[in-house]
Amino acid sequence: MDCHVPTLSEQIGEGAAWLTGNYGFPLVERTASELTEASGRQADELCLNESCHNLTRDDLYELTADMGTYNPHWAHHEELECTTCHKAHRASVMYCTQCHAQAEMPEGWLSMAESNNLPGVKAAE
Repeated sequence: MDCHVPTLSEQIGEGAAWLTGNYGFPLVERTASELTEASGRQADELCLNESCHNLTRDDLYELTADMGTYNPHWAHHEELECTTCHKAHRASVMYCTQCHAQAEMPEGWLSMAESNNLPGVKAAE
């Protein structure tokens, strides 16, 4: 509930689905824009806040500087939203593998291709 607060109608709908046995799992993945709209926060504020990760973008760059060429926290193409790679309800995704197959993935992470093949996942645009 700290990440995204569902509306009353969403909560009622989910409760009814649970009671009738029509509740889907895994949960359908939400986009960053859906999460920020539901939480009332800006994209970075969704994750980079005192309750979750008390860091700035610059702190992230420093903490992951050893990742080398494919450091997703370094905006060498574009600055990505945290939720592009980090998922609340499943394994994180190495976005760089979308174009760079040789990008090293941290243990337990998924490539973009693996991620896009999961049920309920909205493929990256």
